[in-house]
Amino acid sequence: MAVGADGSVYVAVWGRGEVTALDSRGHVAKRIKTAGNLPSNIAFGPNDEKAIYVTERERGVVERFDIPTSGCPMYLG
Repeated sequence: MAVGADGSVYVAVWGRGEVTALDSRGHVAKRIKTAGNLPSNIAFGPNDEKAIYVTERERGVVERFDIPTSGCPMYLG
């Protein structure tokens, strides 16, 4: 799971072959199909890149998807 700067949440759904994007209210905004059925992890790209990177276990690949937001800034203390 990864959180966008706009409050959206991206969830890898193991066994369904998709990343489900929820808007800031918790409603399904989009379903992003992955190459296989076993997406396992998500990370945002660096430097405010508006993309997510998804590991997909069944095919053994990392996929990149363009999305409308960058990742939520990390707490730097």
